[in-house]
Amino acid sequence: MRQVLIKFFLTYRVEALEAYLVLFAIGLSFIFPRFASKWFAKREAALAGFARHRTLAVVTVGLLALAARLAVLPILPIPVPSIHDEFENLLMADTFSHFRLTNPPHPMRIHLETFHILQEPSYTGIVPPAQGMLLAAGRRIGGHPFVGVWLSVGMMCAAICWMLQAWLPPPWAFLGGCLAVIRFAVFSYWSDSYWGGALAAAAGAVVLGALPRIWKHRRIRDSVIMALGIAVLANTRPYEGFILSLPVATGLFAWMLGGKGPSWKISMYRVVLPMGLLLTITAGAMAYYNWRVTGSAFRTAYQVSMATVNPVPYFAWQNERPMPVFHYKVLEDYYLQTAMPQYQKVRSLSGLTKENLIRLNRIFTFYFGIALAFPLILAILMGGFRAVFGGRIRFLSLCLLVTLAGLFVEVQFSPHYAAPLTGIFVAIAVQAIRYVRVWGRQSRPIGLLAMRLVPIICVYSLLNGAGQISCGYYIATNWPNSWYSVHIGNINRSRMLAKLEEGPGRHLIIVRYAVSHSVHDEWVYNDSDIDGAKVVWARDMDPVRNQELVNYFQGRHIWLLEPDKLATKLLPYPGSEGPLSSNSANSHPTGMD
Repeated sequence: MRQVLIKFFLTYRVEALEAYLVLFAIGLSFIFPRFASKWFAKREAALAGFARHRTLAVVTVGLLALAARLAVLPILPIPVPSIHDEFENLLMADTFSHFRLTNPPHPMRIHLETFHILQEPSYTGIVPPAQGMLLAAGRRIGGHPFVGVWLSVGMMCAAICWMLQAWLPPPWAFLGGCLAVIRFAVFSYWSDSYWGGALAAAAGAVVLGALPRIWKHRRIRDSVIMALGIAVLANTRPYEGFILSLPVATGLFAWMLGGKGPSWKISMYRVVLPMGLLLTITAGAMAYYNWRVTGSAFRTAYQVSMATVNPVPYFAWQNERPMPVFHYKVLEDYYLQTAMPQYQKVRSLSGLTKENLIRLNRIFTFYFGIALAFPLILAILMGGFRAVFGGRIRFLSLCLLVTLAGLFVEVQFSPHYAAPLTGIFVAIAVQAIRYVRVWGRQSRPIGLLAMRLVPIICVYSLLNGAGQISCGYYIATNWPNSWYSVHIGNINRSRMLAKLEEGPGRHLIIVRYAVSHSVHDEWVYNDSDIDGAKVVWARDMDPVRNQELVNYFQGRHIWLLEPDKLATKLLPYPGSEGPLSSNSANSHPTGMD
């Protein structure tokens, strides 16, 4: 019986187990509404007293996030990259960690073309630089880019707690911070990849947390904090950050110009000048970075890339760009067979509506999940939308609606696009819990017990997920659209690269894909200093062009890799005059089955 129960709990999806636990909580609340009431009350009073020490609460939440991710390192080790965006962020981190803003274009760049990498006028990633800088800082501080990911998760959870303290009573802000730890700091792809999300979430929380503090205290430091948050948003999720900043700026200026606002002198010296100075410096730094990367202060790497290799526009109302010349089928398939159908789908009103319903579901699944959706749905059923989106967080709800409207006209979407709104999602969940707690009579506090069980369900889901992984059950999840999703990464590439870097000599790997190759399984990514790298990855072309590549990298071991074959092995490139013969290559430790 014990083994049956263990197998039951370890082989069901975490989301399904959450649903069962929610049903159990509902039944228990109706049958035994005063279950463990004194036990809960005593601990809630202790936590409420602790949460009133605001700074200590914020620091504690941040440390909890860091400790939680460290605790699962034995079962969920430092992640291996596999997503296109991860590799571009790692390339930028490698560049920044060597104190360069970008890299010169490579003479053999046509052989090195790959997804989301700018090849000319300079060689770097195409996304804004903040995530790369974070990974570079992690590499410098702790010797590995993942240290930057780890630190960003702690900063995010602490920032969310700090933000909530400005909108909700301290105990509820502390609860929200702890929920952020459980939902985003351990098994989310924000904490288990190099893709990003946590940094933008922290920046959004900082901006939203600074606004009511400026309204109340009129301090220069709060204006500086808001400007720093806007600066990070501009360099992580610039479009979504800009949309979020519109209602924030409106609220700020309405307060300054309103009858109850500060004097003109206070507005200028404590708000406008500090923020204006920092944002001007930020704009200048961004312009300088763009100039170094693209040759124009007003043209980003993303814009250059979109104009040269991507015919799919960013917004649904835009027309297709001119069709580029694709040198490789895998790149053509990605843009024309994956991205283009998505664009064509959202061009019609019906298609855009259906797509946005899917996006709402993905947002709901990632940011709430079953456990946090439970109080949200109950609160709406009991008190309508005003019960959740009104009151203290009415302004946050306005920010949410405006930003979602901006998100819903984009062609592509992933959960981290909405990362600046993370603090708002947590605030909504906490507000729903607060509302449902008062459901029922004093003699039958049904809502009170049900809501007391919600954080316990969240903790159990986290522990159950850890148990599944530790026992070797990698349950299929809707990665990356679920708060609990484990992504293995390209283990074969990582192991092959590690073996080559540990061994003697330098290597050139020519990668040849099958016709049926998946566009999401990419192997061709390189370090910032390609010529100085021990391993260089390049694409297979025709024999004449390949020989040009071999001649350039002469003195290296030349390998052919066909990753779509059943046995992924490095084989000597046919006809190469590299240092290794066929026999020595077959005995070389880099051959992988």
